[in-house]
Amino acid sequence: MVFSGHVADGGCPTGTGAIGASGTPEYEHNDRVARALVARLEASGRSAVLVSAEAGVCLRDRPVHAARLGAALVLEIHHDSAQPRDLARLVGADAEAWEELSGFSVFFSSASPVGGESRVAGQHLGSALAAAGFAPNAYHARDISGERRHMVLPGAGLYDTPFQVLRLATVPTVLVECGVITNPWEEHRLLDPVVGERILGALAAGVEAHLVAGSPPASANDALDGLRDTMSRPALRSESPHPSH
Repeated sequence: MVFSGHVADGGCPTGTGAIGASGTPEYEHNDRVARALVARLEASGRSAVLVSAEAGVCLRDRPVHAARLGAALVLEIHHDSAQPRDLARLVGADAEAWEELSGFSVFFSSASPVGGESRVAGQHLGSALAAAGFAPNAYHARDISGERRHMVLPGAGLYDTPFQVLRLATVPTVLVECGVITNPWEEHRLLDPVVGERILGALAAGVEAHLVAGSPPASANDALDGLRDTMSRPALRSESPHPSH
């Protein structure tokens, strides 16, 4: 099951999510990736259910919704932000300066009844993204107010964090932040169709690896045999508010 992070009408406590540097609300970015990922999974023969932003299912209600439908794995698709003071500090800066606020993150909660399985799924997904050439985002592990998240596997961008949608899960659940849309350079890059295809390929490969293998990969580099060969183009950040979870 693939949930598009947040909702379109803002009728939930977390609203429509972060606002990208372009003014695009997060849910639109989430919907774009979630819809394409479900289509990719179905094309590969997997059964996948999409819960779009328009469905209006609040984050707090999603664990019950997923359990009711008998999901084997839940993937929350989100796009990231940063603390307001750090965003303000970088206004007008070049792409190199913005790199400190960029990259993907993967979250699970060990406080969930299925925390162990969720961690394994998260490791598969983060390892697949890293193997595809994307850089993990270590920002959330910084010792600053509003962050201090527990990063358990830096190479896979994997965090153990008790977000409600993860903590209340009764089926393996992982939240993926595909990139930082409040970084204008990264938002532009994420809209590049070639980059988007690479993200979809990595996410689909991570899901497949988890459903087939179950056990975690030994490292981010060997998450999937041959993944680097098929997704070898490096991620260049210069090619062109998570607190709500």
